Amino acid sequence: MSHELNILSTKAKAIEKTLSGMPDAEKAKRPSLEFGKDYNSLRCDVLKAMSDHPEIHSKFPPSVEVYQDEYEAYTKARYVEIHSYVSQISGFIEMVLNDGRENSK
Repeated sequence: MSHELNILSTKAKAIEKTLSGMPDAEKAKRPSLEFGKDYNSLRCDVLKAMSDHPEIHSKFPPSVEVYQDEYEAYTKARYVEIHSYVSQISGFIEMVLNDGRENSK
């Protein structure tokens, strides 16, 4: 589990870093459909990797709605919201990884 969580942590931190560097005006925009799907995939993968920690699942940030029709495709949540969600997920990953390190001593 820790190897998978380390990989997912790297991905979450990369997303956080990218979003942190965005200008405020950009953070207020809606991301692409692909960005929303990527966030949802990260969220789902982390939940699966934390199957031994069901107490965390109810505290997880929500998945984001994606919208697509013949004219447009986007994520309904804004970058700033997704940044907050990914930060929470990173915190949960670190908490579980740190618990694992403590228990292995």
